[in-house]
Amino acid sequence: MLPVNWTDINFPENVKNKINEETQDYLECEGKICEIDVACELDVYPEEEIFVQSVFIAGNLTKYAPRQLRLFCWMK
Repeated sequence: MLPVNWTDINFPENVKNKINEETQDYLECEGKICEIDVACELDVYPEEEIFVQSVFIAGNLTKYAPRQLRLFCWMK
């Protein structure tokens, strides 16, 4: 069921690990997976300037289930 928050057990661990590995030490990042046609926002925003980037996830060879992965990052 969507959305899937960064702290949810259903958030893909391999995606979270890759984001954490690629993130610079001075940044704190969280991700969220949402449907394409809805606002995909953090539940609580830190009191910092936030960089946000979305990517489109289209599906696989047997199932078309478009989603967006939105990454939120800010300075620690």
